Amino acid sequence: MMRPIVLSYKSRIVGTFVFLATLTLYLLTAWMTGSVRSPIQAYFNDLAAAFITGRLDLVNPLSTLDLTFYNGKWYVPFPPLPALLMIPWALSVVC
Repeated sequence: MMRPIVLSYKSRIVGTFVFLATLTLYLLTAWMTGSVRSPIQAYFNDLAAAFITGRLDLVNPLSTLDLTFYNGKWYVPFPPLPALLMIPWALSVVC
């Protein structure tokens, strides 16, 4: 039988400090580079609409800044989970 792992008080303090230091460094870096806002075009709503029509590519995207061009089509290089979660919303807008 395996024994449960019990962390000491000192280990919890060190872990909390490492987490807070990493979070602070991340937020400071984002603030210094100006990357704290959402992008103007995130493409997930367009990708959800493309999924509804049976396409994997975007037709006439407004911006191609983060897109990948392949065989004459524009593709979103990011994982599609946000677009898949937006399909019900895209269906309500399209219909």
